[in-house]
Amino acid sequence: MEPYRPTKLSIFYHRLPHLNTSLHRINSTFDSSNHHYLTSLNIIGSLPPLILIFLLLLLLIYLLTRCCDRRKGRVSPRSSSSACCVKFILGTFGVICCCTIGLGLYGNDDLHNSVTTITKSISNINKFLQNIQAETRVAELMLHGEIPTNVRALAMEFEKEILNRTVTTEMQVNLHYLRSNISLIESRVNDLSSLFNVRIDNNNYTKVIEMIRWNSTLVLLILFIIFNIVLFYAICKYSRCSFITFSVLGLFAVITNWTLVSIYLVSAVATGDFCIAPLRSLTTEFITNRQTVSTSANNQPIFPKELMNYYINCIDGNNNPLSEQITNINIFIDSTRSITRQLKKDGMEKYDPIVLNPLFLSLFDSYSTLDNITNKIMVSSTCTLPYNEILIASESLCGVGLMGITFLLLSALGAAVVFTILVGLDSHAWIYIQKRKSVTIGDESISFLQGNQQHQQHRRGTGSHATLGHTQPGGAQSGSFNGKYATLNKQCKTLEANDFY
Repeated sequence: MEPYRPTKLSIFYHRLPHLNTSLHRINSTFDSSNHHYLTSLNIIGSLPPLILIFLLLLLLIYLLTRCCDRRKGRVSPRSSSSACCVKFILGTFGVICCCTIGLGLYGNDDLHNSVTTITKSISNINKFLQNIQAETRVAELMLHGEIPTNVRALAMEFEKEILNRTVTTEMQVNLHYLRSNISLIESRVNDLSSLFNVRIDNNNYTKVIEMIRWNSTLVLLILFIIFNIVLFYAICKYSRCSFITFSVLGLFAVITNWTLVSIYLVSAVATGDFCIAPLRSLTTEFITNRQTVSTSANNQPIFPKELMNYYINCIDGNNNPLSEQITNINIFIDSTRSITRQLKKDGMEKYDPIVLNPLFLSLFDSYSTLDNITNKIMVSSTCTLPYNEILIASESLCGVGLMGITFLLLSALGAAVVFTILVGLDSHAWIYIQKRKSVTIGDESISFLQGNQQHQQHRRGTGSHATLGHTQPGGAQSGSFNGKYATLNKQCKTLEANDFY
């Protein structure tokens, strides 16, 4: 594969000022064990919460001033043109907010694809380690089972007395050397197997955490879209209750988005620092800061730093740190084979060849199998496969992954700013919406419909052809209205009979 080159985004984040508590710039090289580096990340992450606190104070001051104006009676209902202007501005910012949320959905998907690629590379590296360990396990089974069984059978056969005691003594000595060599081979193979008895993220924590992050981010972004739908409903209805509801939801969105800005900003800067030189960063994490990678069970060293450095950097693929250990195993196998040949030469002449021949054939086959296993381990344990997988994971994280984090950062920042503006405008809108009041003047308030109904009842009572305002004998006018119809109030014009004809 081509050598790794840092992306422009990683260079941009890496060049951001990294400050300590005294506001002096420090080295921005990624190092999770460096206290000053972690402090600089915390300072960067504290900026969005400070902005949030400042904006909430401004909103509180504005609402207090509006409430004071309302109590003093200085707040009057807005005209229709002013209301339309507020609706237009709210709708425009609502559409902008939906666009920023859409950017977040895109970035969330990019980051998920990147983490999926990383988990796949981790799985391939684990398979690489597992295949090597499987080969060593085959050798261990042979050294624990088949080979010791044949050696014990030979020892039982050689314990039979023969006339030449010198030959018997020599064969016992060779048998002792044979057992010693087999024990040495077994010890070396066990050490080789223990080196690969390690897995990266064996419990799939990365996959589980990513699934939680991906789905929770998706749900949160959809929730923000629903908040905007509530805003659009309030704009259409111009309802005071709807505007107040959106103010509460929008305040939650403001706090959440500014918090997400802090998280994404720290993640982007740390990832950018890592992606300047990912191999160097991995070397620092697993070699410089930790002398060895150890198992959690017995805390015994598993991966020496030389071997870790070989697989991470792969400077010289032919310089395998395991070559010396595998070569020693092959030397012991050849020595064991030579001793077995000598035992066969002496034993076939003095003992029953029908019994010994199958045992020696089985031992020689086992030695050949051990040779094949060690040669296969030598070839398969080269750094090519893990190095390529590390490069694939690094390019995915520093390319698509960092782009996804950037999109999420821009989306959270845009949504935070727009929701802050929307909450302010929304509060301004519902404060000036007045509740509808019925028109009341003393005790003589009466609706137009009630007056009209009384007028209809009066006409039905006096006859369809009766003359309005007809005077009864004695000077009394017909009906109970004294020649006049019911009025809406005292200030309205009296309706005379001439007004209708």
